[in-house]
Amino acid sequence: MNAEEKKATAEGAKKVKRTRRTTLFPASSFEEALTIPNAIQKHASGDKVRRLTLFDQMGKSPDSGASRQLIVNSNKYGLTKGNYTAEHLELTPAGKAATSADSSPKDKLTARFKLAISNIPPFKALYEAQKGNRLPAPAVLEDLAKDSGIPAADAKECVEIFIVNAKFLGILKPIAGAERIIPIEQVIEGLSTIQTIVRPASDVEERPEAGVAEQVKTVTTEGDWGNVCFYISPIGDDDSEHRKHADLFLGSIVEPALEEFKLKVVRADKIGKAGMITAQVVEYILKSRSYLKKNLDISS
Repeated sequence: MNAEEKKATAEGAKKVKRTRRTTLFPASSFEEALTIPNAIQKHASGDKVRRLTLFDQMGKSPDSGASRQLIVNSNKYGLTKGNYTAEHLELTPAGKAATSADSSPKDKLTARFKLAISNIPPFKALYEAQKGNRLPAPAVLEDLAKDSGIPAADAKECVEIFIVNAKFLGILKPIAGAERIIPIEQVIEGLSTIQTIVRPASDVEERPEAGVAEQVKTVTTEGDWGNVCFYISPIGDDDSEHRKHADLFLGSIVEPALEEFKLKVVRADKIGKAGMITAQVVEYILKSRSYLKKNLDISS
């Protein structure tokens, strides 16, 4: 065998090695697969569009391997219809909900979770097995992937894409020093809560009752109230289930959601100054920039 034949054999072996052994899950992350549907929203206002025109607007070759793979992955996630030889590409109803600027945050996340996790059997199996729990070692997740029908050679890739998707959707978060899969219902509930929590200071009218006002006068204020969000929720006793759920909800949804607004979240049990707790609570409600006054049953 001459040098050229050896080179050809080696290249052929590499191609065989790179060949995926399963089509049970997409070959890319969900975020990457959004490239085509986002382009349809941007260049065609979400409507059906000629494939060649779309790629021309994107500045990409429509027939390159990378472009074809984008279409394949978008189809695999159920975001679009039309393969890489089709004349037109269009969004599926779920693809529209997952990418449209007109979709509410709740509807958008619901659609994205369905497409990125729930509709992909091995990803759904990993989510169902781990939701609410600490993420185990990769080898354990790979075994779960194999149990769901993924070939051993593809289990690592399956787990890696699942983890990337979970982080993108916000259902995988570090809590108390460990990564946990947050149930999608809690994340969606958090989206409904954010609009209630984040309110301009001018929207909060301070009209205390006379007795309450007298109480507040006895409390010494500290810090910049414009950066404080007072958060009211069930708390429970130390180490109780209520406390665990309250801490999980606060740390995984409320605090991360308010970080971009540079708001410091304060809960009643975290007020670190001496005094009558009732007066302190009233003070925070009246003076914080924004507040949530809603009894959340986070134990359900």
